[in-house]
Amino acid sequence: MRAHFQLHRSVSYIFMGSKCHLMQELFQNKNRPFYRFGKHFPLGKIPKEEFSAFIQGCFEKTGFRADPEAINEILCITEDHPYYTQLLPHILWARKRDERAITRGDVSQGVEEIFLREAHAFHDLWDLLPLKTRQLLVALAQEESSQVQLYSNDFLQSHNLGSASSVQRAVKRLQQEEILEKVDGEYQYTDVFFKRWIEEEFS
Repeated sequence: MRAHFQLHRSVSYIFMGSKCHLMQELFQNKNRPFYRFGKHFPLGKIPKEEFSAFIQGCFEKTGFRADPEAINEILCITEDHPYYTQLLPHILWARKRDERAITRGDVSQGVEEIFLREAHAFHDLWDLLPLKTRQLLVALAQEESSQVQLYSNDFLQSHNLGSASSVQRAVKRLQQEEILEKVDGEYQYTDVFFKRWIEEEFS
């Protein structure tokens, strides 16, 4: 592909993907054919204001009235994750199609329905993970801030995680499984509802 692409003129190619580490491996690994092929434009999350207006507009087009507090709650829960930010309003739309009104109190019911839908997959994934990776996931879910120093003594000791080297191995495994990703120097869950499921199961 590269042999052909580099001969083309007046043509632009865009490679897009939501898995940051896969995109980095593709374009930043010296052993890959697309190494340093083109420019990199990391895309951040969709701004809350834009996502909020989009959700509100979708509800209004179908005759629904959605309280701004409800939409804000949706975005807080989904952390602007595109898939869940569209799934949760869709569930609420289906649940409230007779009343055609969404309030903040309705959002928690939609969240519970997502948990019911995803619980089996979450349990299967959890059962496949080694003990150390489970302990690390629980520790990260319990932290209020995403700016966690994973290898600091304070973090390791407060969560009884053992040595920094064992946590490094756990992080590597979780990145390979696409459960964690590193964004701007911070490790984050790729699935915000898996994180919330862990919070509820092991809090």
